[in-house]
Amino acid sequence: MEYGIVTFLLDHTSVCDYHICTPAKLSSLRWKPNTSGRVVGSGDYDGVVTEYDLERCMPIFERDEHGGRCVWSLDYSHSGSTIGASGSDDGTLQMWDTRCVGNKWVAMAQPSMSKSAVCCVEFDPYSDTGET
Repeated sequence: MEYGIVTFLLDHTSVCDYHICTPAKLSSLRWKPNTSGRVVGSGDYDGVVTEYDLERCMPIFERDEHGGRCVWSLDYSHSGSTIGASGSDDGTLQMWDTRCVGNKWVAMAQPSMSKSAVCCVEFDPYSDTGET
């Protein structure tokens, strides 16, 4: 069933404002699947990916992923949301296991020999395997 913005606004009786504070400008935001809209991931200009628990109004953890280079995009696997990925000005795509606190990397790739910026990462929303 498809919902428009009017249906969304009419179905929600309370409005919640969420605020997150970051030390650098945000460059990417993504809702983490299977968290009932409670967790959002962000990437910033300092190369940091942070996950926030919006109900508790606090960061869950952060990863200094890309050596101070801007994170342009991040996404989560849609099958269980245990794998996250980010792309950056450093020319890498990095994937991690979201169940592990700290820097537990699953994989890192450099798609271009020229180290061109990775501006977009996205998991296949229809895949049950979490493949990109």
